[in-house]
Amino acid sequence: MFKWYVMLFLVGLSADAQQLELKIDSISIDDSDKAERVFNLHYHISNLTDEPLRFFLDTSNIIPSTGGSSSMYPFYMLYEGNTFLEIGSVFSGSGRRTYNLEKTNFDSLQTVIRQRKIDAIVKIAPKEVKKFTMDFHWNHERYYQYQDMEYYLEEKAQHFLEITMVLQKHIYQKELPEALFNEIKADNRFIEGVFTSNKFPIDFQKAKTNP
Repeated sequence: MFKWYVMLFLVGLSADAQQLELKIDSISIDDSDKAERVFNLHYHISNLTDEPLRFFLDTSNIIPSTGGSSSMYPFYMLYEGNTFLEIGSVFSGSGRRTYNLEKTNFDSLQTVIRQRKIDAIVKIAPKEVKKFTMDFHWNHERYYQYQDMEYYLEEKAQHFLEITMVLQKHIYQKELPEALFNEIKADNRFIEGVFTSNKFPIDFQKAKTNP
C-alpha cells in the first residue's frame, strides 16, 4: 500500500526522470562481528544530460521508506521476492542528524536548518558520475512489526534492496532566503523528480561457518 501511495502522490514530479540515473553497484557483507552484519552499499548518480544540474539531496543517510517522501534523504525499500516489505527500519547505524532543542533556541535552530538545506544542494556536471557508499548494520533480527502488520525475514528467501530519491524544491520555500529560493525556482537546471534505482540482491541468510 505504501508504494502505491507514494507513486500516486509523486506522479507529478516524474517529468525529469531521464535526466539522472540512480543505480546500486554492489552490496557486500561483513560478518566479522557476530552481533551484527554490516552491509556496505555502493551506488552512484549519473547526469545523463549535456548540462550541469543541481538538486536538493542529503546523501549522509538513507532512511526507510516509511520515513516519508518529503525527506531530503534517499529512502530504501526492501523486497522479499517481488513483495514489498513495509517493515520500517531494518538497519541501524545511520548518519541521521539530531538537534538538542533544550540547548538550541528557535532562531538558532532555524539557522541550522536553513544552512542544512543550502549544504544539501548537489551540483553535478554534464555526464558526471557521483559515487556514494553507505553502511547498514543488521542485528540478525527477523521478526518485525510495523503498525498492524507483522513480517518475518525468511532466511532462504531472496531479498532485494531498492533506493528512491525524491527531488523537490518548492517545499523548501519557507526555509530558504527569499533571493536564493527565487533564483532556484527560476533555474530550469535545478531539477525535481522521482528517481528509483535497480533492485539489488541483499543477503539475509545465516553466516556460513568454517568446518
